[in-house]
Amino acid sequence: MRKDDDETEIELGEYTGLHRKYDYLPYTVPRINRYLKEQGFELENIWQGYKANRRPGYCEIYRIIRRDTGELINPCVNYEQLRRMLANLDVPLYDEKSMAGRSKDATGRNPNAVRFLEIVENIDSSK
Repeated sequence: MRKDDDETEIELGEYTGLHRKYDYLPYTVPRINRYLKEQGFELENIWQGYKANRRPGYCEIYRIIRRDTGELINPCVNYEQLRRMLANLDVPLYDEKSMAGRSKDATGRNPNAVRFLEIVENIDSSK
């Protein structure tokens, strides 16, 4: 029996607030720093020694510190862990500053991408 033949319908009733939650999102470093600054935190780089970045698997590690009191929040974290944390907190991937350089038309699509697709569609495939 094929799975395509199964036409199971799920009734959600009054639950309309469903949304997809991710374990990981590709936040940029400036986006992470802006979010932490909005929340009143800052990252302090932890010195790992001279030539530390030459070893395999090296990544920068940081301390999270509360800006107003100087309280240590997390003693050792890297950006990959922060990306997972922000995704679990459901922080949007983009904010208004992230979207500043992106142009969109009235439909919400990138006009350059639309023009590119039109060019691709007009290419004569018979040659």
